[in-house]
Amino acid sequence: MREELGDVLIQVIFHAQLAEEAGHFDLEDVAREVNEKLVRRHPHVFGPGRLETSDQVLVQWEQIKATEKKAGPPASALFKDLPPRLPALMYAEAVWKQMGKKGLRAAAGVPEAPIAALAAGLTPEDLGRRLFELAAAAQARGLDPEGALRQHTDLLKRHAEARPPAAAPAP
Repeated sequence: MREELGDVLIQVIFHAQLAEEAGHFDLEDVAREVNEKLVRRHPHVFGPGRLETSDQVLVQWEQIKATEKKAGPPASALFKDLPPRLPALMYAEAVWKQMGKKGLRAAAGVPEAPIAALAAGLTPEDLGRRLFELAAAAQARGLDPEGALRQHTDLLKRHAEARPPAAAPAP
């Protein structure tokens, strides 16, 4: 882990140096901004108020993020941007979560009842076995599971964007 953290640090220093040479910002600006963000997003740690439970921390976190989003540039789509090379499984999980938060699952044509039924009996071992079997079957058939899952997730996003819900759920 020490080596990996060193690699990350090299990237931070390198990009900060390039930005400084271009007259945009320097490493001190990066450190100051990350410090401000840390304090702003964790008032239960750095402020006078204390929270008793992890649920309270999560509620406060969502409120802080919502406030930051309101102060930032307006969103251009129903879905927040995700890293372009996020692995397809992580991408699908993130999109599913966003659909749930925004009440878009029905608009995307995703039947929640069968998914809930499947989830009810799912164990980590069963999940691993099923995913492995699907990956093996895809390989045997010459299919790309990463590409197929990303393509299907994008299709569901397009369906949701074409038919947004009448009213979004309350945060």
